[in-house]
Amino acid sequence: MLLARLEAGPALSFEQVNLVKDISPIHNQKVPTPGVRRIFKTFADIASELEQLPHIKTDPTTGAALEEPITPELNSLRAILFWRDLRNCVVHRGGLMSHAFCEEHATFFEAMREPYQSYLRPLDPMTRLQLPNLVFYAMASVHHRAAIFLNTRLQETSKRRRGTIHLPEEGLEEPTTFDPAFRPLPLLVEEDHPESVRWAVDETYRAELAPAIAAAREAG
Repeated sequence: MLLARLEAGPALSFEQVNLVKDISPIHNQKVPTPGVRRIFKTFADIASELEQLPHIKTDPTTGAALEEPITPELNSLRAILFWRDLRNCVVHRGGLMSHAFCEEHATFFEAMREPYQSYLRPLDPMTRLQLPNLVFYAMASVHHRAAIFLNTRLQETSKRRRGTIHLPEEGLEEPTTFDPAFRPLPLLVEEDHPESVRWAVDETYRAELAPAIAAAREAG
């Protein structure tokens, strides 16, 4: 999306330029790789749109398809942040939920578990979260829907030069199934952002810019 916005213009915002620096192995050798919250903050317009999407595909009470959140709290962005933080609890704390995690997500989780109160207990610090199959499928569905939304936004911003398997000028239909033998295009191809393409393929150009990059790194 950063490349797509750079190519589409106007110039990147101040926050987006800082994100570029912080994910660059050239410009940044100190700050940890930015996380999902930092990325959503940088692309506040996209985060706002995710808040308009529901946290699951179907209403657990009526079975009807959902096109908007049941309540303002039960939206796609809040669900993604919840599952992301829970993943960190599993990886770094053996699944035990911290007090901070429970405080951060109490409102969302209570709204989410309302239809499942008979077998999904409230958040409780220093315990593990129950994960019935139904809740797991809800987690998978929100990420699937969000991925489709984000890819669509990427295609719109880049005029379909990004977020697709084939370039628009190839005139080929996009595949509907995953082919593990398919080799995707490079991140940068001809007619993409000129300076970025040149950096990727021209060793002399990289050498010319090396002193300026070193000076910028020294300046912090």
